Amino acid sequence: MENPKGRKRIRLFIAIGGLVVVLVAGLITVLVVTGESDHRDKFYAAVADLAGQPMVHYKASLAGAELDVEATADGAALGGITLAGQRAKLMSVGGKSYLRVPDFMLETVAPKQSPADLRGKWITGTEGPLGAALGDVMSPGKLADRIRAALDRTSEFPDSEEPVNGAAALKVTTPDGDLFITKDAPHRVLRFGGAVSTGSPAVPPLPSMPKLPSMPSMPSMPSLPPIPEMPGVRDSPTASIRIDVSYVTRSQAEETIRVLITEAGGLREAIDVSLWFEVDAAGMIDPIDCGASKCPVRVQVSTFAPPGKVAGGTVGADLRLEMSINGSDAGTCRASARLPAPGSAPMTCEHKGDKWSAVYYLSEIAKSAKVPQVIRADGEVTARAVWDADAVIRDVVDGLRDFCRRRGVC
Repeated sequence: MENPKGRKRIRLFIAIGGLVVVLVAGLITVLVVTGESDHRDKFYAAVADLAGQPMVHYKASLAGAELDVEATADGAALGGITLAGQRAKLMSVGGKSYLRVPDFMLETVAPKQSPADLRGKWITGTEGPLGAALGDVMSPGKLADRIRAALDRTSEFPDSEEPVNGAAALKVTTPDGDLFITKDAPHRVLRFGGAVSTGSPAVPPLPSMPKLPSMPSMPSMPSLPPIPEMPGVRDSPTASIRIDVSYVTRSQAEETIRVLITEAGGLREAIDVSLWFEVDAAGMIDPIDCGASKCPVRVQVSTFAPPGKVAGGTVGADLRLEMSINGSDAGTCRASARLPAPGSAPMTCEHKGDKWSAVYYLSEIAKSAKVPQVIRADGEVTARAVWDADAVIRDVVDGLRDFCRRRGVC
């Protein structure tokens, strides 16, 4: 006969065993969730640290352009962009980014402008890979926001380690790429990157040239090395971006601010190359008004702008006229005005000076020998990046000095 007490003990043992299994499973779940939460917190702590930095140095690679800058929390930046092995200087102040490019790159980055007007000056409004890279200049806070948005869409934070530049690092894969932070506290962002959309279609290949008629054979010349392709520009609308972050010392921050203050003075001559002009000087010079002391010149200037650039507004423009009499150089006339953009309006320049007077006197002597006097004005117009430059420079410099005091980096 079965013992009832025995059945009770069996049921009790089964109940206790089941409870132990539940407790163990719950403990494992707590440990797993807690471990993942700890890792999540480390990555968010690193991003928060980045957002609070007064200045960071970072290198970013996008669409074949390499960005290398020191950026402040207030949005100022100083550094350079390298494209196809050629480096251009970069400066961001007053909410706008500028480039200073080598002379041989001027026709490429500003095909509608005269290289003589751009040489050695800060320019803005460039298009193509350089323009795209300028749009990626970010303050520490904006960079942190970009990374945080990727973390917010990340569901798994496994215990994953992978060194970065020889340093021990934790890694998490986000929808926008891999994020690496220092393994040990205080946790800091080291690298972020992956495949992203460039926002523009792939550049189509250049059309092939028609075949030339056959020519007599010539001795063969040594073949030139192929021109390297710029990675990421022609391939597809998706490119790989990688951002490496490092943290600046006080002395590095002081030097960056000092150079920014010095370079800000160049805004007086900065040019917006996204705008272009046509100058019509035909019939605008009246020889009766011209004399040895001066010669007033009136030209008609048409302003062209990309859609939505300054529609319905005006742009500050600088006129440069190369004056000549009977083919002899008679100096340069310069004038400035605000012009409708897009639109057409006259600009007036009063030319005078010793060079003009000397050439004019010679032409008067030639006139007595019945040589007709022909006065020409060949002009170029450029758009100012900033109109009231002195006020803008003063605000930029005051802002940089205030940043130094406020953030304690200078």
